[in-house]
Formats: sequence, structure tokens, C-alpha cells
Amino acid sequence: MKNIFKPAVPSAAVKIVILMGIAVLLSQCSKALHETKLQYMESMNSALAESLKSRQDGYIRVLRTLASIMADYENVPVGERRDRYDQMLLTILRSEPEITTLFTLWKPNAIDGLDSRRIAYAGSGPAGQYALTFTNDSGLMEMGAVAGADIDAIMEYINGPNAKKDRVEEPVLVRLNGRDKYLIRMAVPIVNRRTNETIGVVGCLLNIDLIQKFLEQVIRDNYEIAAMAVYSNDGFILASFVPDRVGKYMIDVDTIWGGHIREAERAVLEGRVFYCLSYSPVLSSNVEIFMTPVLIGDSLTTWSVMIAATEEYFKGRRLLRRSFFR
Repeated sequence: MKNIFKPAVPSAAVKIVILMGIAVLLSQCSKALHETKLQYMESMNSALAESLKSRQDGYIRVLRTLASIMADYENVPVGERRDRYDQMLLTILRSEPEITTLFTLWKPNAIDGLDSRRIAYAGSGPAGQYALTFTNDSGLMEMGAVAGADIDAIMEYINGPNAKKDRVEEPVLVRLNGRDKYLIRMAVPIVNRRTNETIGVVGCLLNIDLIQKFLEQVIRDNYEIAAMAVYSNDGFILASFVPDRVGKYMIDVDTIWGGHIREAERAVLEGRVFYCLSYSPVLSSNVEIFMTPVLIGDSLTTWSVMIAATEEYFKGRRLLRRSFFR
């Protein structure tokens, strides 16, 4: 007896429909995976930017503690104020090895009314103004006075409309420990508790090498990141996956942006989130680039963190291997 229940063989047309359906399904899965990875990279970029901000804000918190203590200067005997704050700054600098310099600058005669008697003293400006700086030079603490040009710039800030905000400046090239180093100056206001007047600042200088170390550790810990950079408010490269670019400006050397470099620079200058597709000559790959800005302290200064992932990462099957929340 013949088997009348033989399975039907699909026609060529049906096979084509099935294959098309599978192709559509695979395409949808690929798009969903890409979207998931895209969201993951965006979240990573935001988390890294916040981590960098937290590190810098830690130094600002140290400065705010000092400023809060100094704000009570009227409760300290007049003749003891400068010496007491000299010792306080020196003690803090010894306990904070990542800070290269601590300084304080006050309005003329604000601290004790004794400027005329302090001319030519260490830690005083040309007219006796309290302008102390301590620098850690290879473990040797050197005491001096804030430079005249810096005094003028800081006094403009103290007397300006943003006197009660933190101040974060662009990096400056300084000779430190016998080598040229880029340093960042941060300062916070000292506000008289009785009059609510900003009467001075306490600040520090930080070596940007610390930011490069942060970046290199992030890249080691996260295989997804093929490229990374940190930019200051004016496009200065604070750290880069190509170390030779540090100290230069993104508009001049960062080839990863390709034809999007002008847009990326504007985003940095304006402190905006930015995303684009580009080609990296260094990585020899198409890349997807993410950039997130953060405010440092309560200043008006933003830094921007950029990370990029290659085309191969987005096409690959793996999503996660290591956590960036370390």
C-alpha cells in the first residue's frame, strides 16, 4: 500500500519566501544588537565623564574645606593669620601628593590690614598683599609668592561677576621638577561670613599627567573602547589614546573625527553631547564616536570625554566582557 502521507516539498517560490523571512529576521536581530551596543557605549561614555568629574571635584572639595576655614579669619588674632594659613597650606600639600602647588591670594589688606609691613616677605606680593604659594618640587616644599601676572588675573576674577563660583583655567606650561609640564589651575572663593564679600581665593595646580593615567587605565579595562580623549573647554587635548597629541588642540591633530572635526570642536567649545560616524586612519577602521561634557565643580568650565568603538565591535557577537564601573 502506498504512503499517502508523504511530506510536501516546498516549491521554489516558498523557499524564496522562507529565505527572505530569515534574512529579514537576521537583519532585525543585527539592528537590535547594534542598538543595544550603541546604548551601552553611550552609557559608558556618560559614566566615564562623571568618573572624571568626580576625580577633579575631589580636589575642589579639598580647596573648599580650606576656604571654609579661612573664611573665619576674623576670629583669629590679627598677627597670627598669615602664619597659621601658611602652615595649614603646607600641611595639606604634604598630604596630597597629586597636587603640585597650593596657593592663596587675598584682596589688598583684606586678611589683616598689614600689607605695608609685609613688603618683601616670602608669600607676599610686591605691595605686601597676601599671595602665598607652596610648590612640591620632588618632595622639597618651596615657598614663594603668586606671580604678578597671575595676581592681576585672579584679582580680576575676585572682583568680577563670577567671584562666588569655582574657577578652572585652561592648562599652562610650567617648568616642574626640571621638566616642562602642563598644569591646570583651580581656585575656589574665600567668602567673608559677616559681609558675604569674596575677599580671596585658595587654589591649586594639578599635573595633567593624572588625566592621561586615568585614560590609559580605562582603555586597558574596557576592550570595547578603541579610542579615547579628554578635551578642555577650548579644545586642548588633556589626554589621548595617542599620547603624542596631549598638549595640542583637537582641531589640529585629531584625525579620528574626519570631516566632522569642526562640528566636534564646536560641541567641545559649547559643552554639548556629540555623536558621529567617521573613519580613523590610526585604527584603520570605521568608528562610532561618542562625546559627553561635564562641568568641573560649579565653575563655568566644561571638559569633554570622547570614546570610540570600531565597526568590528558593532558587528561582533560579544556585548560585554568587563565592567567599566571599576
